[in-house]
Amino acid sequence: MNGKGQASITDALYFLLIVSALSVFLFVYSMNYGSTVADQIERQFGQEYASSSFRTIFYNSTPRIPGESLEETLEVDYLLAAIKEDYADDKKINRTREVLANNIVGIMEPLHDSFDYAFYVYLEEAGAQKFAFLLVSLHNRVLPEGRRVGDYTTDAIVYLCEPAELTSLDRLEAMLSKLGTVSRSESRMRLPIIKESGQSTDLVTSYVNLAMWVSTQIPEEFNDLNCDPCWIKSQGADEWEKQNGPACPQLGP
Repeated sequence: MNGKGQASITDALYFLLIVSALSVFLFVYSMNYGSTVADQIERQFGQEYASSSFRTIFYNSTPRIPGESLEETLEVDYLLAAIKEDYADDKKINRTREVLANNIVGIMEPLHDSFDYAFYVYLEEAGAQKFAFLLVSLHNRVLPEGRRVGDYTTDAIVYLCEPAELTSLDRLEAMLSKLGTVSRSESRMRLPIIKESGQSTDLVTSYVNLAMWVSTQIPEEFNDLNCDPCWIKSQGADEWEKQNGPACPQLGP
């Protein structure tokens, strides 16, 4: 009888041990499952927002004559067409830079309190990547030491960047890789280049990217992108304040 009672107690202890282990496993799995679903929803939201932003940005109407208002101009076109014409002249996005920046900042405005983002256009030239346009929006509090505009504040700052080196895309990607979960979307765009004869054009493939992430500390790679702060928006303010950088166009109406 003593042997049978001891065996029964041992079996019961093994059963309790197995049930406890399964309970712990299910509890841990359910917690991780919830976190995984939340991360997936966040990434999906970012990708959908970025993808929709491309269409909204490039298919916005813009005056054919720079400087005219959209309400008073006689000719309008898609911003995408205007950018292609602008780049064809001198391999730069300069005349449409202001309109493009206004479109990007306006579309990302609903998220700028919590998110930072980078919008950039690059293409391959002589076997290396070259930026045609780079805009970065960051919060002042997350900038590396020495790059903050004023004190430690929650101000949002929009930078226009002109990286000097063809390898700067690697530095940007290195910065993005250290920011945690980054939602991004990429699209291709064919840019025309007028040949020296002026009678024909070549088409080069460029890549348009929008990367967005929850505002977090920015690594030192940002210092290598040659960015100038062009507009600052204080928390609670309605309008952006233009800075004095020579390459900064007007933002907003």
